[in-house]
Amino acid sequence: MSDRRYQYFYEEPGGPNYYADKRPRPSPNVSDAYYEPNYDQYTGNNAYGDQPNGRVYVLPSSATSGHAAMQAPAHPNVNAPQSGTAYSEAYASYPTHSLDPRFLRNDGPPLSSTSAAESATTWTDVAQGASGPHAFMQHQAPIFLLHTPAPFDPEMSAPAASTRGADGKKAATAAPRKRRPASCTPCRQKKLRCNRAKPCTSCVERDTECIWEGDATPLYVGSQESDIEKLQAHIKQLESLVSAIPPTTAAPRTDATPRQISHASSPASSTGRSATAPVKEKSAAKEVEVERFDLVAQDLLGALISLVLSGVVTPPRAGRDSFLPNGQNGTALLQEVKRLQDAHAGANLEMPVISALTVEDFTLPAIMALIPPEPKLRAAYDFFHEYFAWICPSVNVREIDKRWEAMKTALDARDATPFAAPADAQFLALALGVCTMGISRMPAPLAAQLGLVEEKETNGAAWARVASLVLHAGKPTEYPHLDGVRAANTIGVYHLLMTQGKTVPTGVSLISLGSHAAMELGLNRDPVDYPLYEREARKRTFWALFTISVTMTCFFSRSWSAFDLRYIDCAFPLDYHEDELEMDERAANARLRARASVSDFEETWISSQIFHFRIAYLAKLATDDLFAAATCSYEAVLAHDKKLMDLEASLPEIFQFGDFSTRPPTLTTQRAILLHLCLSAEVVRINRPFLALAAADDRYRHSRNQCIKYAKRELYVYSDKNGDWVEFSVSRFSAAMVLAIDLLSERPEDVQEKRDLLEVASLRLDLMADISPVHNRGALFLRLLLDKAKAQLEKQK
Repeated sequence: MSDRRYQYFYEEPGGPNYYADKRPRPSPNVSDAYYEPNYDQYTGNNAYGDQPNGRVYVLPSSATSGHAAMQAPAHPNVNAPQSGTAYSEAYASYPTHSLDPRFLRNDGPPLSSTSAAESATTWTDVAQGASGPHAFMQHQAPIFLLHTPAPFDPEMSAPAASTRGADGKKAATAAPRKRRPASCTPCRQKKLRCNRAKPCTSCVERDTECIWEGDATPLYVGSQESDIEKLQAHIKQLESLVSAIPPTTAAPRTDATPRQISHASSPASSTGRSATAPVKEKSAAKEVEVERFDLVAQDLLGALISLVLSGVVTPPRAGRDSFLPNGQNGTALLQEVKRLQDAHAGANLEMPVISALTVEDFTLPAIMALIPPEPKLRAAYDFFHEYFAWICPSVNVREIDKRWEAMKTALDARDATPFAAPADAQFLALALGVCTMGISRMPAPLAAQLGLVEEKETNGAAWARVASLVLHAGKPTEYPHLDGVRAANTIGVYHLLMTQGKTVPTGVSLISLGSHAAMELGLNRDPVDYPLYEREARKRTFWALFTISVTMTCFFSRSWSAFDLRYIDCAFPLDYHEDELEMDERAANARLRARASVSDFEETWISSQIFHFRIAYLAKLATDDLFAAATCSYEAVLAHDKKLMDLEASLPEIFQFGDFSTRPPTLTTQRAILLHLCLSAEVVRINRPFLALAAADDRYRHSRNQCIKYAKRELYVYSDKNGDWVEFSVSRFSAAMVLAIDLLSERPEDVQEKRDLLEVASLRLDLMADISPVHNRGALFLRLLLDKAKAQLEKQK
């Protein structure tokens, strides 16, 4: 053939350029993809047989005919196609492996010099040239055959002769791949390294314009850098949120903080079956039957407490799946109690409600005329400051002290101008709420000595009403302020805890108001960007509001949805002394670490409240996992009970349960008593749905033991031995009902001790029956169960 596409530049060993470059080079018309170097001159091993040095095996270009696809070893003067015998001889030294015809590639420009008939004939010759018709398929393909573009089609017809020639030669030459610039124009011109940004680093450093021309495309533009920075900042924020999410390990922790307590996965089931109906859960290995319970429907005591507080059962399904240990249906008992309540209802049982918004169009100047005189307010405030300020950890008494003189001047003149701003009006409401707390806790002899007899007889109800009106005049929902949240919390605590259950709805509404303002202020988020003093103030304000909201869930058997743990990322306050908050943060932290490193616990003003915050957090977890769920397993109840036990074990020695009869009680004793009242109420709440079941099934005996143990603790605290400085009738009633229900079982224990405790509780409720309908209803319900217990004991005898 005269086609120069098969010309090769060949040099014999020892030629003039041999030492310059040992590799034989193909002509420029031959693609490097088809070139097979001679490796023997480098390795000393001829893998293809004993061929002379300098020989090249070449795959013909895409324009060659089919029979030329298998060329013999090249010689300096070889330009014509070889015969079939030559092919066989050339490839006889190759190892015999099967050759997949898919590797015979020909990406299809027209055949240049051979007709279709010649191609077919020559292909047959090649196929039959050595050892039969299939010998060609038994030869191993050289390496260069594996890099060719497309399979050859022997049936493809040859193009017309007019298409052959120069046009065919041009088509045979593959067009070079178009390269796209990978750097900006200035970097290409100056031959600098470009990071393919717009603007790139080189242009930024040289303070020149970064230009991208033609097909040059940057990897990312400058605006993306700011986006990346924003994304990184967002990632850091998400990391802080993730760090606040408790680990999902099953092992509970004693230091129950929002960043440490594990969120137990909700055992809610979509079946909605009754409490005693077993639900089948499938495991990977076998089908395991696990009993699941609707704790609200099984909680008879919760339904009775709802009847005591409001006269109706809420929610409607409460107690419907319950029963007494003697076999009586819980619904029948609730109906009997309701009839008893209606029979003894009278005018004196009407629940008085102190509305927070008695007159909606009251203006602040008109409300100023209702505020008590400043000397009376000061006397009540001083008592609160000295004895009960620790009950309201969110209240900053130092700030009230600083602003008292200015407030006194305005009150004496009945001038509302200093309180025209919403924040100032909310501060005034906070001060009035604190004074209301003081008068409600003040002993009667001291109140008479200070000229506060009338206010003490009404338990500060008028003061609380005025404080609520001032708070609403400050519009805390429209103009949220930290003092507004504190005021709502303080006045709400008064209505919930200091009025013997008479104004619970008002307290609930105020807590809801404070919760709305707190969410508007973002108190549910960890205030990491604030200075130490303000950061701790925000933490204390939020957790005080959260605690009173959740604690009332334990006492009143209600599930309020004011807070959702999924949206809370606020760490607990740290145990600083008050004066340390005004120090440099590093100095305050050094003192905090020093106290933590010693074995002796040093109590601060906020120490007991931090444990209250942890109890409230666990109570909210239990509400979500056990009571808000459709059903839950008994194992989930035991897991939450274990968390409470671990928290109790972590209490410092000064807060451990013990003899609280020391008179007069110290502040530390009072704080320990309130801690154990809240802890005991929560332990009883999560275990009492299984109190009746435990009478017949020992699998639930742990819950029965827990209920009796902690109910006795509550009644011990409320006994005359510890004085009457603390009284919460709903908690007393709940504990007494636990012992009364247990007396109805067929195998009661410590019968005489329980009966004595119940008699004391019943007498106490009877003595306070004229104070509120809560005491009256509680006494009626407790007396009913006591009569049933006596009848049960007589029957057993």
